[in-house]
Amino acid sequence: MDVTFSTTFAKSLQVMQRQPALGLQLDLQIGDLTRLTNGQNPFWTLKSQYTDQAAQQLFKDVQQRLTRLQSAIASGDALRVWRSETAEDQLGFLWFCDQLKAVDVAVTQVKVPLDFACTVPTPSYQEFTGLGEMDPEQVLTWQLPETTVTLAER
Repeated sequence: MDVTFSTTFAKSLQVMQRQPALGLQLDLQIGDLTRLTNGQNPFWTLKSQYTDQAAQQLFKDVQQRLTRLQSAIASGDALRVWRSETAEDQLGFLWFCDQLKAVDVAVTQVKVPLDFACTVPTPSYQEFTGLGEMDPEQVLTWQLPETTVTLAER
């Protein structure tokens, strides 16, 4: 299963590869982590003010994604994490590794650069603020290295 910390990138990746992708957009760079298990945490009310979803629905959606991750881990599914150098991805990856620190499951990672030079159709330089802005089809053509995340690294 592919895992990313951007729901937008996960949805596009799933369509492109025709295999499961999980978007764990947990906003770990904001607030405390107890909110992941507490639907009454003020974070959910605050976040709902900037989305079209109610606080309870936001919490429920996150819980469903976390349950899906736990099911994949329990099944022993191989996990591939797509990440960049953003705070969201870095903190998400650290949280993810913490969840898997005692689990013997295959985990790999693909680090996606957020800036690069293009030559086609015309020479240019592109820079993105996160994976959600990128086209997974283009990213897949780069054939980025996929490296193992060992149990010791987790």
